Amino acid sequence: MPQSHGDTEEKLFLLSVSLCLRGNFLSRQRKKDTHKFFYLKIWVSFFLVFDLQGKRQGNTLTLTNNSNTNVYLSNIQQCDDKDSDSCTRYVENRLYPGNVWTMDLTGTGTLSFDATDGNGSRKMRF
Repeated sequence: MPQSHGDTEEKLFLLSVSLCLRGNFLSRQRKKDTHKFFYLKIWVSFFLVFDLQGKRQGNTLTLTNNSNTNVYLSNIQQCDDKDSDSCTRYVENRLYPGNVWTMDLTGTGTLSFDATDGNGSRKMRF
């Protein structure tokens, strides 16, 4: 999870280095040459960290994206707890890292949505 340290932010990376040998390429053309070729493979990966926090107070929901990637919110709906057929739908939104979104809800029922990042989708309820 990204940790804030003043003006800097910690990111999670994976670095993989390997030395490879590609042998005797020229020896097929000329028997006297026995050159071997070396090359270095470097792979850098960035870990996606999902951390979407929500706080509901009455008819207000505040979502904060503490992830290191954007999160797309879809299928946002609030259904009356007694009748699941009467649901209010909300506009989809994308939260970038550090963004905060405050929603004014129409009722007291449970709000549910899909939160999707580069690793997959999660169903969330508030």
